[in-house]
Amino acid sequence: MKLLIFMLILHFTNSRNCSQRETCLPIRDCDSIIHEIHEASKSGDSRVRQLTIERVRQDICGRLSEQRVCCPGEGGSEDPVFLGSFVTIIHDVQGDVYAKGPNKIEIRNLQYDGQGPDAFFLAGTQSNRPNGSGDVVLPYPFAGQHFQYEDRRIPILPSFDGQTVELTLPPGVTVDNLRWLSIWCRKFKISFGHIIL
Repeated sequence: MKLLIFMLILHFTNSRNCSQRETCLPIRDCDSIIHEIHEASKSGDSRVRQLTIERVRQDICGRLSEQRVCCPGEGGSEDPVFLGSFVTIIHDVQGDVYAKGPNKIEIRNLQYDGQGPDAFFLAGTQSNRPNGSGDVVLPYPFAGQHFQYEDRRIPILPSFDGQTVELTLPPGVTVDNLRWLSIWCRKFKISFGHIIL
């Protein structure tokens, strides 16, 4: 892990000012960054490691020699920030979407009839509208494993009747990277409901 932190500092040339909701802390004291680095180092995927390095570089603050990052809130936690509500397309999809720090999304009052044969949460970082080229699968329930779009092991969504669900973003991706979030049906290539971020 020290090698990964060293690489982050070594290759970074600029730092930024933290927002009001962040604190400039030593890397080792920011739980969310440490968790993200740990998950990336466990991954056998070099793309995940590279995306994590690039993302953490964006959070460097203070003098480079201090090895500090902008960490969400006090002690690495942050109050949920309202992002908007799902636009209903079909299957009665509704819900209010919140960012819970940089790596989690919370959907409150989620409604969905569960009738989609191949539906799951899908987000995109490249396109402006939901489509099959979404590059961030958000499995629910999350059991510690992330999936690629083509993977047939992605859990299919059950019905929801006002529940709150929490979605975990894969290493190297933050809420700020997302352009949209959808309950997406892979079989019919359609959004049942979504939010543009």
